[in-house]
Order: sequence, then structure tokens, then C-alpha cells
Amino acid sequence: MLLGRALKGRRQEVVLATKGGSDFYHDPARLNFTEAHLMFAVEESLKRLGTDRIDLYQLHNPPFSIIESGRVFEPFGKIKSAGEDPLLRHLHSCSQEGLLAMKIGKPATIQVVYNYLRRDAAEELFPRAIAEGVGIIAREPLANGFLTGKYTKDSVFPVGDIRINGLPNIRLSS
Repeated sequence: MLLGRALKGRRQEVVLATKGGSDFYHDPARLNFTEAHLMFAVEESLKRLGTDRIDLYQLHNPPFSIIESGRVFEPFGKIKSAGEDPLLRHLHSCSQEGLLAMKIGKPATIQVVYNYLRRDAAEELFPRAIAEGVGIIAREPLANGFLTGKYTKDSVFPVGDIRINGLPNIRLSS
């Protein structure tokens, strides 16, 4: 809602991205890539953002099996064929899933963890994405803060924080 207010009257000046697949509307929160949930999530995003379209719609960490079935792409095809196109693009979040997504669903972009410590996507995913005209969005460029020098080997993170186990094979400052 805050972003929607900030964009009022300036929507044409920005590329607006959001994501779906995490169902935080129900307790407990869970992954939900059903067509019904994705369409519901799109409508809710449009309302919260105060807009009639989303320039880049990202699928948040869809499991390999969901991408492999191809069903996760069906709702987006229906929206596009309906005329008005609030979803212009969709994206997927990791290297192996990104390769499969290019094979099955032809995403406009792929979001992948890529930083100094995690560069495996550059080996196969990046060249294939370039060849197919698929954009790459680097996720976690600072390795969840580990590359900032802010954390030491004694840093403590709250339960549920993805940094709780640290990163393998890195040396934190003392």
C-alpha cells in the first residue's frame, strides 16, 4: 500500500516487480503454486500496489516438480490471452530450476543466487540464458550480509533466520 501511494501519478516511470507462490494469507504460511492461489495473489498485489498491471511477476522458489509439470505457467498464459496483461513476465529462482524453466516455460527472466561465494550459475545457466534472450537477476549479491564484514564467527541470528547456519566454506572476520 505504501509503495502504491508513492507511485501514484508516477507509475509510467517505473518497472514494477512483485512475486507470488508464498501463501501468507493462511496460517501457517506455505508454498502454494496452484492456479487459484496465484490468480488470487496477483489480484491482491494489484490492489496493494494500486495499479492495473505488474511489469515483472516472479515465482518465489517454485519446487523443481512444479516447474517440471509446466502447470505453473498456465495461469500466466490465460492472463496474457485475455487481452489486458497485468503480468508481463515471470521468473524462477535457482540455477537448476532456471534451466528447466527455460526448457518448459520460456520465462522472461530468472532470479538466481549469485555472489562471490556462489558463482556456479555462471557455468551453465548464464550462457544458456544469454543464448535464449532470458534476463538474469542476481539474488543475494552480498551473501545475506556475510560479504559485508559485518558478521563474525560469533554472530548470533534469531531462530528462523536463513543466516543461522552461516555459509559453508567462508571465513568470517574475527
